[in-house]
Amino acid sequence: MFKYGIVIYFFVFLIIPLYSHADINDLGCQYASDNVNVDELQESGVYHENITGMLCIDEYTEDEMLGKQQFRYFIPLKKGKIDGRVYSYYTFIREDDTHDEWYIDYYYDYKEGVKHGKHVEYSIFEGEIRFEANYKDGELDGTAREYDQDSGILFSKMQFKNGKTHGKSVTYYGDGNKEVTYYINDKKIEKLDDLDNNMLYELYNIDNNTAGK
Repeated sequence: MFKYGIVIYFFVFLIIPLYSHADINDLGCQYASDNVNVDELQESGVYHENITGMLCIDEYTEDEMLGKQQFRYFIPLKKGKIDGRVYSYYTFIREDDTHDEWYIDYYYDYKEGVKHGKHVEYSIFEGEIRFEANYKDGELDGTAREYDQDSGILFSKMQFKNGKTHGKSVTYYGDGNKEVTYYINDKKIEKLDDLDNNMLYELYNIDNNTAGK
């Protein structure tokens, strides 16, 4: 996706139907800034000013298949660090420069500048969850789930610990079959018989004592 640039300003919103966990009108906007790279800001978790409140950013992109899009980000700050739930919404720009309805793109939870809590991404148009996970102190931790973008049916489920695949990974197929793989600290386990007692204990205590089943 080619990014043409970022335009940031204070927003006044119309009441627009959304695929959303929070009404876009309720999120508010207290601060604006120019020359902000949203990806870099979320990666670092730190804004260049020591402010507290909601930072609002508009970003415009163009894609060969999707055409012109506008992304709108709401980034809560506490003393210059991202702290709270970050939201991203998008809309499509028509030829007459009016826009379509707003759709939710994702929301991520942060604590003192690092990802901590829910991480949820949505499929385009359908508003179905396509990926959900949990972060702890900036690292993936717990169960991550990936869903088919069209049907919303669960496609895969993986266990993480301290940012590494750790536990049972399951891939689900349309014919009702599934494939189960085990990992310990990113290492794929080929045979459970090769594990020592400590490793087996680790597996059986992940995912509510079902990792070894």
